[in-house]
Amino acid sequence: MVKNLPLLAAMLVIGWSVTVIAVNSHSHPWMELGMLVVGVILNIWSMIGIILHFRLKKQNKI
Repeated sequence: MVKNLPLLAAMLVIGWSVTVIAVNSHSHPWMELGMLVVGVILNIWSMIGIILHFRLKKQNKI
């Protein structure tokens, strides 16, 4: 079972923030692309972890 839910929540918030900054900033295109990629990876990784956390928690209750 995934036991680090606060870390996953922090990754989700940081990924969301980096994505918003990348979309709204006017800097070099490679920097925007890099920030966007990092933000999307953090969001996907944290959402997979959160889904696994709640799915395994639900299965352990049964």
